[in-house]
Amino acid sequence: MALRLQEEQAEAHGIPELLNDLSIVLADEGDLAQAVQLSAEIVQSRLGRGPGVELEADDIRLISNLATMLADSGRPTDADRIFNVLVDQLSDMRDVDWDSLASTLHNWATVAEELGRAEEAVATHRRVLEIRRRLGAGSDQNVVVSLLGLASALGGLGELDEAREFASQAFETAERVLGEYHACTLVALDLLSGIAFQGRSLTDAFMYGERAFARRRDVLGEENPATVDALHNLAIIAWQAKERRHAEAMVEQVIQAREKTLGPQHPKTIEAVRDLARVRGPASWLSELRRTHRILQDVTDAPEDEQSRLTRLRLFHEPTAVVE
Repeated sequence: MALRLQEEQAEAHGIPELLNDLSIVLADEGDLAQAVQLSAEIVQSRLGRGPGVELEADDIRLISNLATMLADSGRPTDADRIFNVLVDQLSDMRDVDWDSLASTLHNWATVAEELGRAEEAVATHRRVLEIRRRLGAGSDQNVVVSLLGLASALGGLGELDEAREFASQAFETAERVLGEYHACTLVALDLLSGIAFQGRSLTDAFMYGERAFARRRDVLGEENPATVDALHNLAIIAWQAKERRHAEAMVEQVIQAREKTLGPQHPKTIEAVRDLARVRGPASWLSELRRTHRILQDVTDAPEDEQSRLTRLRLFHEPTAVVE
């Protein structure tokens, strides 16, 4: 009812963008089903202006956001179909909005990669990078995002040398233009670490990962989820490098932080508990398995509230309700 009232008020003021922002907030909070439903209603209302009406920039943004939410909610095939139609319409416009086309293609490439069409994703990311470089002034951040997307897709294909080249370009540009603590700079460090890890260059992987962790800690604090995730990545690298004591200490920090901020039943907390058992080796498996079993039992016995439902979904892959 509250959402419906807000929709009527927004339409009365001609500001569906407010609802779009609300749907994004819902998605960020984990309520993807409600976010998708609300976003679909916004798109339907915007496109109900009559046949033959050309898409406007706001329409494109809303439809692209809907497709992205569908992909995030486990419906990449539906997202793929929407992006396919949207790209065709954008390409056929009398005056092509190149920035909107590039953004839509970027999101579509991400969905294609998720659907296993890695070569198509790489080709699409190359096209996006070409468009954004051609746009020139004022598009530095968009170029960095395109470089990161292309590097990630190339890494998925196992083309590590080229992936490293584009990730390095992204990092150098982001650090110079956007700053050393900008999100794009940190993502570039994460990507460089991941590419090095994939290529078994564990020293480089740890170096890049440590820089990403330290910068997040300085800006966000030690208990921020992004900082803790970066520390978890470092622990895995240290474990693979046979630095068991360092890895164990870092995973223990991760568990303590996640138990405090996310709770002992959160899937990420349970994941860290399992990793601690792996790091410590067979001698500790029984005790850690017992600890995990107790947590899982608490989850299955929990009341049927929204947080418990989401936890069970992530842990046991229970099907979600389809939003019509």
